[in-house]
Amino acid sequence: MTVILAKKLGRLAVVMTAAVLINGMMRSHAHAQEVDLDTLCQSFPLNSRCQGYSSPAQAEDAAAADQTPEIIKLKLSRSSPSEWVRIEVSGKAVKLLHTTRGVSGFSRVTNGILGIVSPVPLPNFYRWDDHPPSRVVFKPDSCLENSAPQISQPSSPTCPITGTDTVILTQGMDIRRGLFTIEYADGNLLKSVTFRIPAQNS
Repeated sequence: MTVILAKKLGRLAVVMTAAVLINGMMRSHAHAQEVDLDTLCQSFPLNSRCQGYSSPAQAEDAAAADQTPEIIKLKLSRSSPSEWVRIEVSGKAVKLLHTTRGVSGFSRVTNGILGIVSPVPLPNFYRWDDHPPSRVVFKPDSCLENSAPQISQPSSPTCPITGTDTVILTQGMDIRRGLFTIEYADGNLLKSVTFRIPAQNS
């Protein structure tokens, strides 16, 4: 009787152990099903469930990348060499770059030498010299100050708006309704230029 009881208890222990193991596996499988797809795909991007999946952060990055910035090239009305400003508008951010276009040294030398022999000069070759700004200022027309933006003085939080090479406009500001000032280095000289972006229909 003891042997039969021991066998039954042994079978019961095996069945109970199997039931516990199966229950544990079912729970871990159910837990695996509950894992957030975003978390799964960040940890295991090659998982078959992640094919074609893009996280909300990736979707926002893709939407931001799809927004092509508006590029405005503005020739300033100054004398030679011709001065240009490249303006890149991306949302509220406005990035500025000052550049000059001048005759290359090669053209000067070649035409100088050929001027002795031939009265007809060769066409000039031009080069572009970028002057990355050290500071930029945007003073909207709505500013109460009547003077031009003073780069060397600290600005109030809203008027004018300053930055190193980019200014971040507040809601409702129009880049064509205000003055921009760019401060830049040209060799050993510190220069600045102030301009207004003309209206689109001008």
